[in-house]
Amino acid sequence: MEKEKIITKEDLDENNYYKHSDSLECEEGIRITANLGYVKFKKTISSKCSIIAEAGSGIEAGWGIEAGCGIVSFLFGGISAKWISCLRIAVGFNIEEEQEIKAEIRKGIIILGKVVK
Repeated sequence: MEKEKIITKEDLDENNYYKHSDSLECEEGIRITANLGYVKFKKTISSKCSIIAEAGSGIEAGWGIEAGCGIVSFLFGGISAKWISCLRIAVGFNIEEEQEIKAEIRKGIIILGKVVK
């Protein structure tokens, strides 16, 4: 099991922005715990491994999202950034409505979700 940076409600300010810095960059995987809504980053979120947003949480980055392996968002609202770069992108497991990916895909295969401009 890979080591992970866990993001919880305590890591977010009153507007759901990551409060420790404008960006989050780490070697280990990143897991956003469930039911946080859109977790926002002013600049980027980056992992050498994977980024996972559990059910009820989504990812929004002002600049970009980068993951060495993949990005997965379960159920909630999708992903929003200027750009995304990773191997695989999957948004909206266990939900019938197709979820949106609002970003330029610089690198990556979309497994689940729909890119919108």
